[in-house]
Parts: sequence; C-alpha cells; structure tokens
Amino acid sequence: MASSFGVSSDLGEAMRVDLALTQPPFSLSRREAKRVLDAGRVLLDSRPVGVASRLAQSGAHLTLLEPEAAVALLHLDARLLVADKPPAIPTQPSPGSSNPSLLEVVASMLKRRGEASDLFLVHRLDTNTTGVIAFARTRQFSERLSKLISGGMSEKVYRAIVVGRIDAPMSIDAPIGRLAGNVFHVHDSGKPSHSEVTVVASSDRASLIEVRIATGRTHQIRVHLAHVGHPVLGDRKYGSALQPTTPPARPMLHALRLGLPGLGVFSAPSPADFEAVANELGLATVTAT
Repeated sequence: MASSFGVSSDLGEAMRVDLALTQPPFSLSRREAKRVLDAGRVLLDSRPVGVASRLAQSGAHLTLLEPEAAVALLHLDARLLVADKPPAIPTQPSPGSSNPSLLEVVASMLKRRGEASDLFLVHRLDTNTTGVIAFARTRQFSERLSKLISGGMSEKVYRAIVVGRIDAPMSIDAPIGRLAGNVFHVHDSGKPSHSEVTVVASSDRASLIEVRIATGRTHQIRVHLAHVGHPVLGDRKYGSALQPTTPPARPMLHALRLGLPGLGVFSAPSPADFEAVANELGLATVTAT
C-alpha cells in the first residue's frame, strides 16, 4: 500500500546517496536529488542525510519524504518528544518496507527545524493504531523512559470500538504468548497480561470502550478483546469471524492517553475515521482529557 508520507527502499548495492535517488523507486534527476537532500527530506538508515556524496552501503534503508510529511507533536523538550501517530504508518522502519516510518518522519521534522534529530524508540504502536507515542531524545534518557513505560509506572489508556454490546466494566487477566509469526493468543504458557475495560457507550452492534493496560504485550488489547468475544472493529487478524460484512479499513484502536510520572500526561483526540465510525454506530465520543 502506497504511503502519503513518501517512499522507502533497501539498496541492492553500495552507491552515493544522490545516485541512489536517481534509481527506482525514487527516479529523481541529479538536480532533484540535490534539492531534496538540501530540503532535509532524505533519510539514510533512519537518520537525515544532506550530503550528496555520502556513501550508502548495500542493504541500507533509504527514504524520501514528501514535502509536507509531518505529524502533530504533543510535546517537545530536550529529552522527550511526544507525537500523535496517524494511521497507516509503522512506528519504525523494517527491512523490505516501501513506506516511511513515524521515526523517520519525526526525525526529518526535527532536522528541518534546526534541532538535533536523534530519537530513541522506547515503545511502539501497531501500524494502524493511532495516538500518543513517546520518543526519547538522548540515549541516557531513553533508559529512564523505558523503565517508566515498561515497568508498570506509566498510565496507558486506549480507546477502542469493539464488536457487540458491553454493558459493564471488565477486568481481563489472561497470559499472552506467540501463536505463530506475528500472531499472538491467550495461552497458559504466555506472559502475564492485564487489561481493565470501562464502557463509554454501547449499542446492540458495537461498544465504545476505554482500556487501561498495566502490561504492554504485543497486540495485548486486540488479543484480550477477541478472547472475551468483543474483537476490535476492523481487526481482521484477531476478529475476522465476528466482523460485520463491511468492517472499517483498519482496527478502531487509538492510544488516548499516556501518563509519565514526573513528566506529564499527554492526550490525543480520536482521529477523523474513528469519530466517523463511532458516529455511524450511534456511539457518542468523548474529547481526550
């Protein structure tokens, strides 16, 4: 699927960056390559690069961003960056991907602002999950931030639209393990996983809920909600058998709020497609606070 943020490619052989930009899928002229390099729109292995003669090694990941590639920043200081992640963008680059990542877009934004562009990934959101995500800006601070997020000291609240009616709060305490590849399931041999569900609105068809997670297992919310018979609407991986005939294009899951002790509480409003689905189903939404 083509990205609105730009295009990426893994290089098959070592070459200068400006020459790599003349090859598919970029296919720029040498003059255009110089222009996009000067504009801070090119990243090599997730770091902005502006030198045309820079040698890119075989297998290096090269990204060319669109001129207006940007995301909303919720907080920025010398140690911490908090962004509002849109849908359809992976958190970090992956080998073979043709789409830019959130990490690359934010690094380019910093570079264009004249700031240090180093970023350290501390936690992740799935490609089609939206909302609050934090990056450390120094290696030293990344260790502290990692402990806050993975050590159960942070507040992580998500909003989801799920299949079926939920009328009362529920506590889901079910271990999660890998089933195969990138698919996970509830299993006795899995890692302890805990999710607390509260109801915002419900109907016979669907429910709008908020989920507070004390742990951060891969796909935890999607797996837990499917396990109790209320998969996330649009989640074809974990809830396809229970989805309506025409589910949304992506799972309706949004990282609503991230509270970091001593640093602040950061919130992101539900995106337009999430709001549209909620309204269509008659589920009132609540502004992030």
